[in-house]
Amino acid sequence: MAKDQWTATWTRNKETAQHLKRIATKPGVMTGSKLYNCLSSRTACAQIAQLRTGHCGLNKYLHRFKKRDDPKCECGRVETVEHFLLECHRYVEQRNELRRSVRLGRMNVARLLGDINAVKDTVKYIGATRRMEKQ
Repeated sequence: MAKDQWTATWTRNKETAQHLKRIATKPGVMTGSKLYNCLSSRTACAQIAQLRTGHCGLNKYLHRFKKRDDPKCECGRVETVEHFLLECHRYVEQRNELRRSVRLGRMNVARLLGDINAVKDTVKYIGATRRMEKQ
């Protein structure tokens, strides 16, 4: 009964967790402990959870709380999760390695943050960019 109630609340609520909902509702996406237990470290779990929820150290989020003057990345575009994972030209080499690992057709945020094999490659990408290290 509690699970049914939680599911109904999660489904009806249109104001919270929109970033996570866009990822979690895609087919083949793992959630919760099934996903996080497959990762090798607490840091990897934290980084993936932050990117999945959008509550991370990227400038758009930090700007919202007045921790950054500008929501833009150093490249000049707004620094979102999508921008960091799929677009920013500062990480072309790292993204090319990620693309080789997950295959081009699989380069989307839901796969990178929900398919366990791709998530492991995403963790390597995060480490290679050094973007989510404490600043």
